Amino acid sequence: MKIDNLLFIFNNFGIAKQLDKLHEECGELSEAITISMQAYQGDADKAIQTPAIISEMADVAVMLAQFKFAEPHIWEQVEAEAEAKIDRTLDRIKSGYYE
Repeated sequence: MKIDNLLFIFNNFGIAKQLDKLHEECGELSEAITISMQAYQGDADKAIQTPAIISEMADVAVMLAQFKFAEPHIWEQVEAEAEAKIDRTLDRIKSGYYE
């Protein structure tokens, strides 16, 4: 993704509209996952390959990339939180939490 294009789009619409758009895209991804999982009777390997899921994942990825480059101070906090969540999940796996 071209950073200049992402920033142009973000700055054109502004943070409030892009937060609304992110919310919309996340909802559409959630719906696509639900529909695909039902269509493939829970077969995630098949569901993940559906064009609807791929398209909605791309939409969410574009929106998140806009925030990453337009709001780097916020994105640093997002990445720190993501690392903490990864560490927590690894600790839980090691402790048998999910068994």
